[in-house]
Amino acid sequence: MSGTGLGGYGVVVLLEDKYGFYHMYAHLDDKKALPVQAGQTVKQGQVIGYMGNTGFSVGYHLHFEVRGKGASYGYGNDTDPVGYLEWYIEQSKIGELREVIEAMKYVMNHSDRDYTKTAIDNLVKKGLLNNPDDWKKSVDDGTVYQRLPMLTAVVLDRVSDNMD
Repeated sequence: MSGTGLGGYGVVVLLEDKYGFYHMYAHLDDKKALPVQAGQTVKQGQVIGYMGNTGFSVGYHLHFEVRGKGASYGYGNDTDPVGYLEWYIEQSKIGELREVIEAMKYVMNHSDRDYTKTAIDNLVKKGLLNNPDDWKKSVDDGTVYQRLPMLTAVVLDRVSDNMD
């Protein structure tokens, strides 16, 4: 498509995230039908295309770019994808969750069991933790300190499942 900033990339799927940045997946396979349509909303984990060798490509691969806001779908306004994804996570629920985890670590290091139990209740209210009584028992018997890595992994898993 001439003048769009997408020319030369062959078959392209371009997603706009909630912050207005574009995620471009290019050189996609042209022998398989794209599983998405223009204007469609996609969900995390959904297949949007298949790696290919279309456009000005020298081999079978997936071209991925994150582009900032701007004309021509952000052409010329590329950003470091890893840095952007780290920033994106900070803006998401995981960023909020880090504050909760840091508060829990502080509390556990200062042996304030009531505050720790309140933090557990808050995680339950947010739908991020099940079995609060089991976790509160571990606060009372002191084993919560050994279980903190497990608690962190469980909560991060649940947050990633519920990201927008």
